[in-house]
Amino acid sequence: MNCTDVKYDLLNLLEGDLETSQEVQIRAHLSSCETCTANYNELQQTLAIIETERTAVLDDDFSASVLEAIKEQNQTVSFTSRMKQVLLYAAVVSIGIFIGSLTANLLVASNDQVSHDPLQELYLDGLKAEPLETFLISN
Repeated sequence: MNCTDVKYDLLNLLEGDLETSQEVQIRAHLSSCETCTANYNELQQTLAIIETERTAVLDDDFSASVLEAIKEQNQTVSFTSRMKQVLLYAAVVSIGIFIGSLTANLLVASNDQVSHDPLQELYLDGLKAEPLETFLISN
């Protein structure tokens, strides 16, 4: 066996999931390869640490306090996110009102600069239409 094959089967060797012939080949390689032996020992130590951490005993109050902290955090996040939404909507409405009033002021200012003759003739579909005052005076 080469180092690549052994590297992929080290965990199976530690867990006892290999066939006997495969295990014999890997152990023979480990006896002759220092790099793979170092990897095997490191993996064995890592699994031992994980196993001791897995068996840690926690008191009953610990899980209750963690659940309570999660609930408080969810309530805080919910309130905060709602406040952000309200402030965002208020900002959008305020900007809309500002832009609308600015546009209206610009339109009023531009209309004030153009003089309008109240008796100005209107053209509808190419036909000349007279203002109402002119029609009443002439008749």
